[in-house]
Amino acid sequence: MRLGVRAEHITISAEDSGDGLAAEIVSVERLGAETLLGFRLGQADGRTGVSDSTRSDVHLARISGTSSLEPGTACRVQPAFELASWFDAESGLRLTPDERVGALAG
Repeated sequence: MRLGVRAEHITISAEDSGDGLAAEIVSVERLGAETLLGFRLGQADGRTGVSDSTRSDVHLARISGTSSLEPGTACRVQPAFELASWFDAESGLRLTPDERVGALAG
């Protein structure tokens, strides 16, 4: 299964908040009314806890207003899992709740 979360359904907070997944900001695009934050999962010091291929992926979060975060800043990422979509890794098709339970059960 693959997880799909919209950029506006991701919250980014300070590294010391302790909530969410460890990440590092890699890009900041201030657009006026909103800001796009590019991030990589894992810690900036290389202790990732995620696979190398996942560590190389850049994900985006869209937040309202501006942000003081800059590239290289360690942070915590919290996806809104209740708003997420799950997809079959092979076909790319979105899974229904029943299909997700079946896939998790084995």
